Amino acid sequence: RYLLTLTARRDGSSRFGEGKKWGLFPSVAAAWRVSEESFLSGNSTLTDLKLRASMGTVGNPSIRPYNSLARLSPQTYSFNGTVVPGYYPFAVANPELTWETTKERNAGVDVELFNRVTITADAYTKTTRDLLLAVQLPLETGFVNALQNLGSVRNSGVELDVGFQVLQ
Repeated sequence: RYLLTLTARRDGSSRFGEGKKWGLFPSVAAAWRVSEESFLSGNSTLTDLKLRASMGTVGNPSIRPYNSLARLSPQTYSFNGTVVPGYYPFAVANPELTWETTKERNAGVDVELFNRVTITADAYTKTTRDLLLAVQLPLETGFVNALQNLGSVRNSGVELDVGFQVLQ
C-alpha cells in the first residue's frame, strides 16, 4: 500500500571540460494506495485510489565529442607557389562546458470507480537549466559560434485521462 523508489545515477562524459565531466542525477517517487486502507475496504463505488508524487533530475550530454576543446582543422597554404600543409583554429575552447540538466516534479492521482471508470490526473513542472546552445560570436574573433551553457526553459501542465470499460 506504500510505495517508495529512490534512484541515483552518476554519469560521466568526456565531452565536457575538466572537472565538469561527472554529474549526479537523483530521483525519488512515492505513492500511497489509499484504497487498501481499512476505512475504504468493501467500498463498491471507489474501487481503487492511489496518490503519487515524484521528482528527479536527468542530464543531457548530447553534444559532439571534443566540443569543450579548442580544435584545429587541416588546411593547405601556398608559400611562393609551393603548396604546404597546415592547420587553422576553427573552434573556441570552453572548459566550463557541463551537463544540461532537467528537473521534473510530478503529482498525480489514480481513481477507479465501480470497477469500470478510470481517472488519472497529473500535474507536472519541468525545468531545464544550463542549455547546451551554440552562441554566435563577433566576427572579429574569427569564429562563427561557440557552444555554451546558457539559459533555461520551464514547462508545466496538467494531464487528465478518463477511461471506461464497457464489458467486464
